[in-house]
Amino acid sequence: MTSTPDPRIRQLAEARQQVTHDNTNGPVPQWAALSKGAQRILLDEAAAWLRAGIEAGIAPAAVEAHVVADDNKASR
Repeated sequence: MTSTPDPRIRQLAEARQQVTHDNTNGPVPQWAALSKGAQRILLDEAAAWLRAGIEAGIAPAAVEAHVVADDNKASR
């Protein structure tokens, strides 16, 4: 069973970049204009913050789709 990345990580990274883009007078690119390296840095940062939020109890742990699908099969 492989683990898929929590989609909230990308949502957090993109939202953080959008907030920076919207609140900066200088030329701050939107997510799509960032290099893959810059996106990776933001994704890693977002993953760390999400994990911290989960461990602090202020963000729920994600339920992976394949686990839910397996549970649905078992209940039949």
